[in-house]
Amino acid sequence: MRQRLLSLAAPAAVTLLLLGAPADAAERGSITGQVVRGDSDRGQAGVRVVLTQASEQGGEPEVMRTTTDRQGNFRFGRLPTGDDILYTLTTRFRGGYYGGALRLPADTEEPPVIETTLRVWPPIDDPDVIVLERDALFLSLSEGGLDVIESVIVVNNSNRAYIGRGGGDEGPRPTLGFSVPDGAELPDFPLVDSSIDVPGPIDSDFGFSITAAVPPGENNFTYAYRIEGTAGIFDINRAALYPTLNTLVHAEPPLSLRSNRLDPDGRVSIGDRTYERWATTQTIEGGDRLQVQATAQASGAGLNVGIALAAVLAAGLVGFALVRRRTPREPEAMTAYGGHPVPETREHLQSLIAALDLRYRAGDISEQQWAERRAELKERLANLPQPEPAP
Repeated sequence: MRQRLLSLAAPAAVTLLLLGAPADAAERGSITGQVVRGDSDRGQAGVRVVLTQASEQGGEPEVMRTTTDRQGNFRFGRLPTGDDILYTLTTRFRGGYYGGALRLPADTEEPPVIETTLRVWPPIDDPDVIVLERDALFLSLSEGGLDVIESVIVVNNSNRAYIGRGGGDEGPRPTLGFSVPDGAELPDFPLVDSSIDVPGPIDSDFGFSITAAVPPGENNFTYAYRIEGTAGIFDINRAALYPTLNTLVHAEPPLSLRSNRLDPDGRVSIGDRTYERWATTQTIEGGDRLQVQATAQASGAGLNVGIALAAVLAAGLVGFALVRRRTPREPEAMTAYGGHPVPETREHLQSLIAALDLRYRAGDISEQQWAERRAELKERLANLPQPEPAP
């Protein structure tokens, strides 16, 4: 049975201004910022901003609301400070945007001020703009079950924020869906890593959904779940929600796979471990069903060793995702998607162009849509610094 889904918001990109040296604890502080449009970098007036204050000691959260001024600025003042108080920002602009988790330190002489910027885009509710560039699964045995870590690269091929069919300003609505096998058990916090702030995932018939608007370009998500099996056999069957260009399944021995859409793709080494990899040779269209069956070939002591090693690996993958999420990135050569910096590289833009071409050849988008979007991506590619020639 799937459990109710919650998620820890990623830290927002903020600047903390501490006035004065630590002395007597500051009991009050402020959170200020600006809402800007991602397609113009101009401040957006009239946007509703909600600040939620919660205490680690429990109790009912306190909710404060304001609206941005003509320059897109907002401010919340006289806020209690302390590490046990958590603030989260929510922005509604024809869809939901989230500014992550913030804390106001109390060890400052002057009231602390946090400055932050939230980016919003004009919305689009057409699911045809969404394609999965890559869907990679890592399978590991655990006692009585199979632990799965799944990492997907989601590409929004428009220059607008995807808000899902039910998007709007009426409240949080499902936007992007994530499919898991029938009967999979989802933990309380299935989303262990994401390139955008994603609070409050919600349960669904196919797995779970997020409620955040999906910015243009490439977005990364990593999540975890568990599958129960019978006699060492585990079914990983599920339907594809969106066109998927590349599906990869990695299994460490003693696991072997059978599938209607995957072929053996050799062995790969990640760290000090070697995996058998299976891969698709063709695009999986939205609505198609991917059938995968994993079987544990070994038994007895050998299987127990495999279980122990695979469990360590699964923990390592989750730990790596969390560490990578918290590692600060250098500011050079980056662009902002949903308030989070990601590299604007040649490889990134070339992958967007390739995904766009595949969708056009499959008839998913019109020639005009393809030509306009491709011209935009090619222009961005041409504006990047040219690579230095090899010596």
